[in-house]
Amino acid sequence: MKYTDELFGLEALKNLLILKDGLVYAHFPNERFKVYIVGGAALMLLTSENKVTNDIDILFVSDKKIEDILFDNVFNGRVRGTSDSFSTESEIRSRPLDIGKTKCLDYYTLCLEDIVSSKLYAGRPKDVEDLKNPEIRKHIDWELLDQIVYEEMKLDSLSERRWKDLLYYYELFKKGEL
Repeated sequence: MKYTDELFGLEALKNLLILKDGLVYAHFPNERFKVYIVGGAALMLLTSENKVTNDIDILFVSDKKIEDILFDNVFNGRVRGTSDSFSTESEIRSRPLDIGKTKCLDYYTLCLEDIVSSKLYAGRPKDVEDLKNPEIRKHIDWELLDQIVYEEMKLDSLSERRWKDLLYYYELFKKGEL
């Protein structure tokens, strides 16, 4: 399900993040908040991938009081309902995003390997399509991705079937057949 028909490239995405920072700052000028971005937008920001997205998936924010301002038809928190798509260790590996100077929002994303494993876990055609870019494969720490898929996600998956589906997609991805 998409929230908007607008498509945003990398520069437009960065501009949206800065604009949203200004909006939250207008309400909370003396505070800073962490915002964790995942999904296709995170892939674009991590790899400078030349693609487009129609939304910005937010996994979580450091303070719920900004959610009413943050979430709209582009910034969404619906990915939180699928939190089993992410390793419980993923926040530890998160990294700040360099999108320029912000006034109150510090943007983070999970590491590339956590984003890739979550897309493989979801297994939706849209997610599989996101992973077909050869640039992504160049940046992957395969040892870490193995650890996430074979160890962490096995423990974190809600069902054995979902984990086996992840393994199936991961093996295809590793062979370059996905």
